[in-house]
Amino acid sequence: MQIKVLGFCWRAGTPVTAAVLLDSLVARSGRTFRSGHLDRIAYWKRLKDPKGFVGGMLITVKDHRLFFELQRSGGVLKIVAQEVAEGRQIAEVNFVVINPASGLGMMTYYHGSWSVGAMCHWASQEHEKIRSERIEQAVAREATDSAQKRTRREARRSHDRMDWSHLVTNKKLQEMIKEMGAVKSFSYDVTATGSKGSTFRALMPGHVKTETKRFVFKKGTAPWSTVVGLAAKVIPGFVKKRGIERGKIVGEDAQGERSVINIVSNLQVYDHRDYDDSMAGLEIAPDEFMENDLFEWLLAEVQRNRAAL
Repeated sequence: MQIKVLGFCWRAGTPVTAAVLLDSLVARSGRTFRSGHLDRIAYWKRLKDPKGFVGGMLITVKDHRLFFELQRSGGVLKIVAQEVAEGRQIAEVNFVVINPASGLGMMTYYHGSWSVGAMCHWASQEHEKIRSERIEQAVAREATDSAQKRTRREARRSHDRMDWSHLVTNKKLQEMIKEMGAVKSFSYDVTATGSKGSTFRALMPGHVKTETKRFVFKKGTAPWSTVVGLAAKVIPGFVKKRGIERGKIVGEDAQGERSVINIVSNLQVYDHRDYDDSMAGLEIAPDEFMENDLFEWLLAEVQRNRAAL
């Protein structure tokens, strides 16, 4: 198994910027919260960096105490359930570094740890709490009901919501499209809510749905090579601009066989290393989470790409 370094972007807008959100997270470093049906613990610290980067350690506490071990004895395989020691819990850990000015960041990820998408979704929920609080503070300063309604309406328009995206390898996606013999369609998923109005509320099941947008390519009198060239030029820019995280391009390969490129498979992997080699002997004190080889590896990757962050 590998640990990967993936990139992401928080597009927070104004006045609740990514910097404002990170100020709040740093101030509440070490708190335990629940996200995705699991307990998480987030530690945040400011790095000694001219850009004011913020580092984080995100711990996921698993809700099971048993794990399976494969044993071999005399040529016979056996699966044995093992339990962690009393008073201990199974946990996974991610490290993250974010530029408050741009909202761009990098995060370590391995199978079973908190995914980049789930972490960014949680961050957008934290942003919404701050946004809603500021709106209500503005409303509370008004003396009359009519003034409060007007202020709430104006504040909702002027306080941007946060969205996010993975950083994708645009060049790699373009190269993969160019290798296709034909491009028949491009589709991508968008999330829509069934709630009316702009009021933020906890969404009940059925209020959030995923819609698929689909574009069909027809060659007409032009050869497929012309269509493929156009798709390779247009689609990567569209994916990057819209921050599309899930989608697919359907067509044919050079031999005429069906070919599908999944956008999610084209996440930018800045670096990777072996899980066992990285985790062996690792002991982390929460207050000193930046002083370990894994975080230093992430930080080195950030430094190599700091011009883009």
